[in-house]
Amino acid sequence: ALNRLCHAQRKPLVSGAAIRMEGQLSVFTYQPGEPCYRCLSRLFGDSALTCVEAGVMAPLVGTIGTLQAMEAI
Repeated sequence: ALNRLCHAQRKPLVSGAAIRMEGQLSVFTYQPGEPCYRCLSRLFGDSALTCVEAGVMAPLVGTIGTLQAMEAI
């Protein structure tokens, strides 16, 4: 829903994720020829592990959240 709304309004979407000891930060700007969040999330499918299954390093979540906030500002 958030991806669809940002795409329709042409507003950037700042996305963050963390699993195990790895994190990622992505900014989707919806420029022509660039993928959106939904485009990339289709690549993972049902085989992707969840945080419950794989675990997540707690401080990593805070770090990714901080980076998301900085990117949004």
